[in-house]
Amino acid sequence: MKEMMIFGFGELDLNKMWLRVEVDNKQAIKSYIHKGYVEEGGYF
Repeated sequence: MKEMMIFGFGELDLNKMWLRVEVDNKQAIKSYIHKGYVEEGGYF
């Protein structure tokens, strides 16, 4: 995931990346937050 973010923001000059995760998948949500993703607009 780190390499994807480096490539997207660095090489592709993206401003934002998004992902979709099921609300009951607490382990995945915790992992994504740890990697720097933030909740936006009431959805994750």
